[in-house]
Amino acid sequence: MTGRRRVLVVGATGEVGGLAARLLADRGASVALAGRDPARLEERSRRLDGCPTRTFDAYDLERCAALAPWAAHALGGLDTVVVTVGVAGFGAAGDVTDAVAEHLVTVNALAPMSVVRGALRVLEAASTVAVVTGAIVDRPMRGTADYSAAKTALATWLGVVRREQRAHGVAIMDVRLPHLATGFADRAVTGTAPGMPAGADPAETIDRLLVTPVMAGAARR
Repeated sequence: MTGRRRVLVVGATGEVGGLAARLLADRGASVALAGRDPARLEERSRRLDGCPTRTFDAYDLERCAALAPWAAHALGGLDTVVVTVGVAGFGAAGDVTDAVAEHLVTVNALAPMSVVRGALRVLEAASTVAVVTGAIVDRPMRGTADYSAAKTALATWLGVVRREQRAHGVAIMDVRLPHLATGFADRAVTGTAPGMPAGADPAETIDRLLVTPVMAGAARR
């Protein structure tokens, strides 16, 4: 393993992923970015010294699974995968359409699972996978049945994978970020967010709960 951490950030065109990528780069990591928006991906790559990028769509699970192998090739190896893919959706269970429910499960659970599956095929011992689920796993609210179910499914899956990977030396982190002041809830695919307190500071929270543990774990390995 090289001294400089080589990190793939999936969901890098979102607010959380973009901040995580910048903070990781500030800590000295070499980063590769994967995201859905080509223009935003190019702009964020320019800010990070032209780091490698790749577009993907959450519905293309094969491409999701191929992201880590691509990043390992682009960076000359891969030590850490950070997954920040997600979309919010609100409304009583009886009012959410099947199409929206499928979308929430695909983006919030199946796509991150595919990314991690692909990563486990290339990561070696002393590597880290950090996946953002969210505090909603612990405190689901009314009007979030489908959204909460998708995030909880991902969290449960990660818990099993964590136990499976202990023997291989790959650390699996379930990062349950609180509500952040990023406007994420306002971009829900359906419904309106229930009343919530003011969101936490994004940069400080992502640094404390995601970036610092990832880099600290890297230093201990």
